[in-house]
Amino acid sequence: MSTKCIIFLLSLVIISCTRQIDEDLIRASASGNVEEIKRLLSSGANIEAVAIKEWTPLTAAADNGQLDAVKTLIEAGAKVDAPAPGGVRAWQLAAIGGYEDVVLYLLQAGADIGAVDAKSQQHVLTVVRQKNLRSLEDLLVAHGLRGE
Repeated sequence: MSTKCIIFLLSLVIISCTRQIDEDLIRASASGNVEEIKRLLSSGANIEAVAIKEWTPLTAAADNGQLDAVKTLIEAGAKVDAPAPGGVRAWQLAAIGGYEDVVLYLLQAGADIGAVDAKSQQHVLTVVRQKNLRSLEDLLVAHGLRGE
């Protein structure tokens, strides 16, 4: 086997391993397994990886209401306001899920409601109102969420 062929095969193995560790990080984030998140990050997982459902670790944690995982990821350098593919942000997922503690933490960490277009803001507000989450609605409006 030629050297080029061996290098190519090794690069495929590395890419496959990298993708797996990133997917593992997203799973650990979604389940709130803080110790596994820390282990995977120290092993080289990409804190801004995009995989499973086009989530990042932060959006996976926020979508599942995993406050400790959200804190761990932000403290490790996750970009609080970075949109996942498709444009959704962590605070939006947390709000739609009704996770007020996660939304509050993300806003305190610098999430910018104004970075989301009016249509997306209206969608979040509509869902929050349908779920009758008045205190969450008040929190979002106080931080600049606009509806109607």
